[in-house]
Formats: sequence, structure tokens, C-alpha cells
Amino acid sequence: MFIKIVFAILLAPICYALTVSFINEVPHIGDMLKFFLWGAGIYVLLQLFFYTPQGVFQFGQKIFGDIFKSVPILAAVVPLFVPIFTTIIFVACYVTLFFFNYKPAQPYLIFLGGFTFAMHVILSAHAEFEEDNSGFKPHYLFLFSLTWIFNVTILACLLALNFSDFSLSDFLLSSYDIAKTIYLSVYHQLFVVK
Repeated sequence: MFIKIVFAILLAPICYALTVSFINEVPHIGDMLKFFLWGAGIYVLLQLFFYTPQGVFQFGQKIFGDIFKSVPILAAVVPLFVPIFTTIIFVACYVTLFFFNYKPAQPYLIFLGGFTFAMHVILSAHAEFEEDNSGFKPHYLFLFSLTWIFNVTILACLLALNFSDFSLSDFLLSSYDIAKTIYLSVYHQLFVVK
């Protein structure tokens, strides 16, 4: 339990750095950002007030679990760390746009990408929270930190695939710089005698 708390604390600067870098880089997708945000926002409203599409989420988890069932560790990890429907939608967006040059579909696919990404993050967090029976939730804090790191990184890769102005290298370098600054600052506060 203590080890998971320590690792969750150690992962917090990476989660923060990835989030800030993503927020700074995502405006480069231009007008499509509003469709992505609308998709995510509508999912949140759906979840809060109307319906939780738990069956759809579990169906996607089961498909990926079955694909990797010969390697049990991947069968358990991949459905959690990979936003399955979001990945499929953004790959479809790439194929539609760059192979068929059919631009009218892009806003709808980006909207669905935002919707499914919000669904994956929220329902993964909920499932991980329910799994941890302890009061302080160390397992949840650790596992969700890892889930967030993988999910945001994969989403950045998918956006970089679809939008040339979204720079994956800038996103990763900025994340590295922010996290490094935090770690060094904490190290100096704790261990460097002034």
C-alpha cells in the first residue's frame, strides 16, 4: 500500500506535465478543437444526467482483452491503457481524410473521438476506483496515474497523426521539461542544503 502511494506521488508531476503540454499543444488542431471539446462535453453531460454507456465500454474492453488473451498481462493492461474506440475513430479519420480526401466526415469523427475519449477516461477511472476497497485508495491513485499518462500520450499521437500542426515532439519535449523542473525543484527543496 505504501509503495503504491509513493509511486502515485512520483507519477503526479508526469501527469501534470503531460496535461499542461497537451493543453498548450491542442489548439494547433484549429477549428476541429471545438468538435473534440463538444464531444467530450456531451459525454460528460450524458454521464451526469442521463445514461452511462457501461455496456459499450465493456464491449470494447472485452474485444481487446480477447485479442490479447494469449498474453494475460496484455489482456489486463491494454484495455485500460489504450482508449480503444478513440484509437479506432482517429485511425478512421486519418484514412478518410488522407486516403479518400473526404473532409466532410472529419468534424463528426473528431466529435466522436472526443466523446469516446471522455467515455474511456471516466469509465476507466470509475472501474479503477471501485476495484480499490481501501479508504485512501492507493491502488486507484497509482493505477489511474498510469492510465492517464498512457491515455494522454496515445491521444497526442492520434492527434499528431491527423493534424500536421499538432507537434508530437513539442508535446513530449514540453512534458519532459515541465516534469524535470518539478522533480528538480522538489529535490532541491528536500535534499540540497542552503
